[in-house]
Amino acid sequence: MRYGQQDPHDLGLVTSPPYDVINAAALETLRASHPHNIVRLILPRPGEEVAERLQEWLRDGVLVRDDDPGLYVYEYAGHGRRVRGLVGALGLRDFADRIVLPHEDVMPGPVAGRASLMRSTRSNLEPILLVYDGDGTASDAVDATTDAPPLVTTLAPDGSEHTVWRIDEPATLRAIAADLAPRQALIADGHHRYAAYRQCQQTQPGDAWSYGLAMLVDQSRHPLHLGPIHRVARGLALSSVADTPATAGDLGWTAYGADGAGAHAALDAVTDGNAFLATDGRAWGILHGRLGEVETAALHDLLLPQWGVADDDVLYVHDASNAVSRAVDVGGTALLLRAPDVSAVVAASSRGLMLPRKTTSFGPKPRMGLLLRLLDG
Repeated sequence: MRYGQQDPHDLGLVTSPPYDVINAAALETLRASHPHNIVRLILPRPGEEVAERLQEWLRDGVLVRDDDPGLYVYEYAGHGRRVRGLVGALGLRDFADRIVLPHEDVMPGPVAGRASLMRSTRSNLEPILLVYDGDGTASDAVDATTDAPPLVTTLAPDGSEHTVWRIDEPATLRAIAADLAPRQALIADGHHRYAAYRQCQQTQPGDAWSYGLAMLVDQSRHPLHLGPIHRVARGLALSSVADTPATAGDLGWTAYGADGAGAHAALDAVTDGNAFLATDGRAWGILHGRLGEVETAALHDLLLPQWGVADDDVLYVHDASNAVSRAVDVGGTALLLRAPDVSAVVAASSRGLMLPRKTTSFGPKPRMGLLLRLLDG
């Protein structure tokens, strides 16, 4: 299912970022940008009949459904990076099969909200984002498809470029399926939506609920950027971090005084073990040692409890300088992390381990609204 608009300008105005990165001000801006912006479906106001709105848009031709099944190649470019992937219906299997690898815990509220929206609209309105180590036949087919004229192309309001192609040749679809069948994929974005897929699969009758809309990116050929998500511990004194007992993991503290630049350089130079750059905005230091293969797990399972920091007192900030500012504002300590290693995250997830939420920050993320999936015939 796609928007019927063919004008690239109009098509750009009906798209949006993923629902969970849109704040209240951005939501109102998106709603005002176009009467058919996708946020009117994925983030309706209380009391709005979103299922009726979806059906109205289908009747009026705002949204159209392709007659025949197929896969789609979606490429987007912006922020100095070009991402290319395959969009289609992902077969949902038991977690124990270790085919799709979730690696972060989810919260019941967002899962219930996304599942309710899926059930009421009988659709998947937003693809989840998966990465895998491919470089095979499927990736060859994706790249070859981009030589053909695109199905749609548009420029989003944020300046990013978006292009979609369609694959419907039976032999190509079979070759892609055969290449992907034995592989694993890691959830890069959409843990709550994937959990909602699984919830709907278990509670809704019909084979259509055994699939969920997904975008699959070959991390070896068209990689997403993987960055850290920093922590700010409200009320945590920097001295408590510096005085952490070396009871396990051979922990050590190196003070840098007011030399924030030197501390950052030292963090970047660490090549083994775990390292956390800590600051209260005035003094800087690095806590280092050997606590585990994924640093967020070591931080949340071992260090934060040892410092007496409750989950509700942990703030999550993507930008390092913003994290430092927040630490000053709340009277706490910013814990600046290095980008996690993809192979370590995959290894942990393959063993069935769930990491703390907001362990990974893959980007840039796809734009919502270009490809949707209607479950009814």
